[in-house]
Amino acid sequence: MRDDKITIAKAIGIILMVVVHAGLPQMEANFIIMFHMPLFFIVSGYCFKEKYLSNNTDFIKRKIKGLYIPYIKYALLFLLLHNLFFHLNIYNDSYGFKGEVSHLYSIKEYISKAFQIVTAMREHEQLLGGYWFIKQLFLGSILSFFIIKKWKSHLLAILAGTIIACIFANYFNLRIPYFGINSLTLLSTFFFISGYYIRTHTICKNNNYISILYFIIVLAISLLIPTSMLRFDYINIIPYSIAAIAGTLLTLHISDRINKSQYKALKNSFIYIGNNTLPILTWHFLSFKLASILIISIQNRPIQQLAYFPIIEEFNSQWGGVIIYSLSGICMPLMITKLMNKTKQHYIKNK
Repeated sequence: MRDDKITIAKAIGIILMVVVHAGLPQMEANFIIMFHMPLFFIVSGYCFKEKYLSNNTDFIKRKIKGLYIPYIKYALLFLLLHNLFFHLNIYNDSYGFKGEVSHLYSIKEYISKAFQIVTAMREHEQLLGGYWFIKQLFLGSILSFFIIKKWKSHLLAILAGTIIACIFANYFNLRIPYFGINSLTLLSTFFFISGYYIRTHTICKNNNYISILYFIIVLAISLLIPTSMLRFDYINIIPYSIAAIAGTLLTLHISDRINKSQYKALKNSFIYIGNNTLPILTWHFLSFKLASILIISIQNRPIQQLAYFPIIEEFNSQWGGVIIYSLSGICMPLMITKLMNKTKQHYIKNK
């Protein structure tokens, strides 16, 4: 049975991700970044069911179907569209992400990138920038599965060992090169197992005073040691992990309040978004381009500025831009998903 509290928490997490990518001012972004991506790993662990421990094959098949297949499907689709996007100025050789511009792919580049997408879940397109998460959740959940299966009764020791291994791997830059298995994978594993530990030990208590403490912890660490899952180093792994867990517990408290709210429309909206986090992750950067086209048209800007990533540079840290891009990044993927589902249902009905 689906837990609506978890679904709402996922909705909050994906909304925060879009808002950060939409150019949120740095101080506010630093606060959110401390926990908004770890939240997904932690709630995945929170939802882990013991019944999977007796069936390795079933669990791995579920992860392949739920994570690997969607990654491959959309990564190959966006790769195929790269040169079309280039001609449409969604990519170009004038603008990009922090000065990094694009070019037309040759047949050789297409083949090389497609091979790496399928074999190592890497080299996905810029417009799928958030897909690092899918790869790490896939790797982290499988690694966590075997750890929990073998050492279920020693989870605290395993959590300590995993975070130490993460620090060690980061310090010495240890990695499995081609597959990109590194300290980020170990941190993802730590968060997944943390979620499982939180659920099995009933740590998530809905107490307003404790939630205020969680907020203060995240705020203090975000001000003193701002970092994220993609830019942490061995020095700040432990405080970052503390902030990530505190922020997730705070989010779960807020989601529980929304779940129990008398405002059913609000609750149902969050549930709908929470059930469509993958489409939002997949389409939000491309949806930002619609907001950019609107801005370019109104302000008579060069169409080449459409290739700014993720948003037109001048609109970073501007609240007007944050609102426009956020609405586009959340609403458009939901509309695309609804249209795709209706098309699929129509096809099945008339097959």
